[in-house]
Amino acid sequence: MDDTIHYYTRNAEQLADQYDSLDFEQVHRDWLDLIPTDGLVLDVGAGSGRDARYLADRGLTVYAVEPADGIRERAQQYHPNPSVHWINDSLPELKHVQRHATKFDLILLSAVWMHIAPSSRQRAFRKLSSLLKPNGNMVISLRHGASPDTRTMHPVSADELKQYAQQQGLSFRLLNARDDQLGRQDVAWETVLLTLPDDGTGAFPLIRNIVINDSKSSTYKVALLRTLLRIAEGHPGAVLERTQSHIALPMGLVSLYWLKLYKPLVDTFSMHQGGSGKLGFVKANGWETLTNYSPNDFYIGRCIFDSDEATSVYRTLKDIASTIKNMPAKYITLPGTKDEIFQVELNRSQAPKHSLILDFEFLKSLGTFYVPRSIWDVLTNYSVWIEPALVNEWVSLMEGYNREHPC
Repeated sequence: MDDTIHYYTRNAEQLADQYDSLDFEQVHRDWLDLIPTDGLVLDVGAGSGRDARYLADRGLTVYAVEPADGIRERAQQYHPNPSVHWINDSLPELKHVQRHATKFDLILLSAVWMHIAPSSRQRAFRKLSSLLKPNGNMVISLRHGASPDTRTMHPVSADELKQYAQQQGLSFRLLNARDDQLGRQDVAWETVLLTLPDDGTGAFPLIRNIVINDSKSSTYKVALLRTLLRIAEGHPGAVLERTQSHIALPMGLVSLYWLKLYKPLVDTFSMHQGGSGKLGFVKANGWETLTNYSPNDFYIGRCIFDSDEATSVYRTLKDIASTIKNMPAKYITLPGTKDEIFQVELNRSQAPKHSLILDFEFLKSLGTFYVPRSIWDVLTNYSVWIEPALVNEWVSLMEGYNREHPC
């Protein structure tokens, strides 16, 4: 990467003239209608400043990132613009950009991605996506073709970006492929548009922050969101109460789906939580008496006639409910506050004396789980973007536990 940056510095005049020979509207005609009317733009790999100047002339404030001193200093000298703020920074760290603690309405990477080493791309994408405002767009142009000089240019793929988008909860759209505007026959271009969805309530970015950015010393936060997502998708009729501010779910239903989620992991891998021993809901007189059962044995409507098994299932669901209340529900808070997002009310109940039916009446007898209405609506309407991000984070956490506690 350093050799490539040095190349841009040594050949600043020639390259700047080449870039400036093309108009912004000529190069980026496929997404002109997506340029915001106001706000902040991050132009990564800004080069001669052609794109930054155009966007600044449209009334936007532009942070132009360029690591090559020669071409950056030329742009600052020849084309000063008070709305363009130049920053000497580079991917994948963008450490100077991070210090501004700013979110952007538009992030542009024009003819940059092929310079990022494949081993650094996932980290770079994660960093970039964290800088997007809700409903913000990220535009990445992909150059296909071998490098004509000493610059390092790696092969690029829209499918790779699609995978990263799923991991980070962004929507993905591939725009029309186009020929090279400079007439080079061995060069072709694709443009990828990525958007951070937002329903206007702020709920989607909040969920995404919990999944991707929130500190997680355990699997509990992700597990709770996966549990709620499965209920939202599979049992929307299970809602006990629906108001303008929240929806209420049977606590037993939340516990049941938590049980189904963890069952194969605990029984197969003997999971530990944060290196501090067994998971809080795995108890000798509850969970550990059910090791011979599979997740499919626990379903709504099941009749359990064996009194010992009925008691074990009851105790397990109660233990899970207590764990959810005292752990993830307590520690999933609004950013920068201690205000809990989810509320849990547990009911006093008695273990069954004989049989147990996993029906609606039993599930709601364990208590009530309250979900903000905006979050419930997002879980229902945006599951196509939320689920991949949740699964990716879940897999990452599992891999960490496997390394710490190998079988």
